[in-house]
Amino acid sequence: MAPEDTRFILLVENDAPLRNLVTRMLECQGYRVRAAADGQVAADLFHADPEGVALLLTDLEMPGKNGIELIQEIRVVRPELPVVLMSGNLDECSEELRGIPSMAKPFTIETLMRAVEKYLKSGEAAVLAS
Repeated sequence: MAPEDTRFILLVENDAPLRNLVTRMLECQGYRVRAAADGQVAADLFHADPEGVALLLTDLEMPGKNGIELIQEIRVVRPELPVVLMSGNLDECSEELRGIPSMAKPFTIETLMRAVEKYLKSGEAAVLAS
């Protein structure tokens, strides 16, 4: 995103310390971030400004609406939106996760920035398996 870009990264992470850390990491690199503690809050933020979201960076496992359910809801409106999943349990990959870019927790700032830059620059959107 260019400095004058008003779009933002929608970060969804239910663990408050990790959510705050990732928000700070991204903001220190010049990105605008809107953070949500769960999938429903993230869906509300998305629906309030669907075109403002440049990238969805979401945890997989959350109480209530999980990352897959959130992605499915958002893709109805913005099927091209780049998405990156974060999870501590990527070894248990299900069919639903195929084709969705992901980062294993814990991750470094370098890994985070590589993923963010890759999907923001390319505009790649993962397609959910049917």
